[in-house]
Amino acid sequence: MSRLRFAAALGVIFCNGAALVAAAAFTAAAHVAAPRENPAVFATRIVQLIAENRYADAWTSLYPAHQQVAPRAIYVGCERRSPIPGHLASVHVLRVYDAPAALGGGRFVHSEAVVMRIEISAGEAVAMPPVVVKHTLHAVPVHGRWRWILPAWRLEEYRAGHCPGG
Repeated sequence: MSRLRFAAALGVIFCNGAALVAAAAFTAAAHVAAPRENPAVFATRIVQLIAENRYADAWTSLYPAHQQVAPRAIYVGCERRSPIPGHLASVHVLRVYDAPAALGGGRFVHSEAVVMRIEISAGEAVAMPPVVVKHTLHAVPVHGRWRWILPAWRLEEYRAGHCPGG
């Protein structure tokens, strides 16, 4: 076998080997153990914490890269500037589906999108109709646990050094 043909054959073997290693790594990443907790239960708990203005508790389950952009003291301080008025009357999960979640900076990660109907009541003492919103929370698996991500516009506000909405 000539040296040229031998080198070409080695090139094919190494390229195929690299492709197999890459494919194996992708497959392994795709089969990382998902969190045992139902993503709908996780998302509902996060909504409850935020609706109760328990921002420090909610922050502990925030996606790690978002925790770096919005450190605990800053996140809690900013969120306390505009607390949720009233109380959480109900949370109904409408749909859960696989979806890529934007992490900012053009990065995306696998998530479970949890679409919820959230009703906030002003309370019996105030004669106002409840506020109803439809919200999608993205639950992202990290080391066997669900983490939630900030909506893109809120993340950008924190990244710019501003409290969201003010």
